[in-house]
Amino acid sequence: MDAPKIETRSEQTYLAVRTEVTMQTLSAAIPDAIGKVAAVLTEQDRAPGAPPFIRYRSINMAKSLIIDVGFPIDDSGNAAFPLEDTPFVFDAAPAGRYACALHKGPPSSMVAANAAFQQYAEDQGWVWDATPDGDSTVWGGRFEHQLVGPVEDPDMNNRVTQIAYRLAS
Repeated sequence: MDAPKIETRSEQTYLAVRTEVTMQTLSAAIPDAIGKVAAVLTEQDRAPGAPPFIRYRSINMAKSLIIDVGFPIDDSGNAAFPLEDTPFVFDAAPAGRYACALHKGPPSSMVAANAAFQQYAEDQGWVWDATPDGDSTVWGGRFEHQLVGPVEDPDMNNRVTQIAYRLAS
């Protein structure tokens, strides 16, 4: 992982599948959701605004995670999407200051990469936009952007993921 840096981001609308997963089902849920969102975008003749991402909304590593998996999109024309009675959601990545780092490696290395990222942030005194909720943590903005995925390079060791957590202030 490269050294984390802080960047300011604008709000970004996205189309995603929101789902609840466990750590054991996470790796299968991500490509499935990416495929579903990509299919809807293709049906609507719309292109994603950037590579796919995973947004971690709520995390309890021992029980379950609530995630959004999708693509940033241009927010004009959202009414064209038929979303009633579907798993799709429109939402927005909130504006703000984000700590970001690039990680190269297979999806199986992401837990360790996030742990190293969090330790670096703690050493810097950075505070996340995150709130405890019982046994879970609710995140205001925690993302993994898949910059190089299976479409760009089938070798899992060549995956490039941008880790981005929104800072509390």
